[in-house]
Amino acid sequence: MKPEAQKHLARAERLLAAAESLIQQGFPPDSVSRSYYAMFHAATAVLLELDIQRSSHHAMWAAFGQFVVAPG
Repeated sequence: MKPEAQKHLARAERLLAAAESLIQQGFPPDSVSRSYYAMFHAATAVLLELDIQRSSHHAMWAAFGQFVVAPG
């Protein structure tokens, strides 16, 4: 795995752990926020492995749909 993708995946794992902790502590809105960023960083890691970079959240999600989801 590319180093930059590894960094994003590690960040996603830390954010997911934070989200789990927040939900257990009774903070659902904060857990949702951390979950979103966990997904964002995980999807970014996938795109980086495909040599695809985007500069905004919207563009990243569009590229994830185009290059990962749509092809199956």
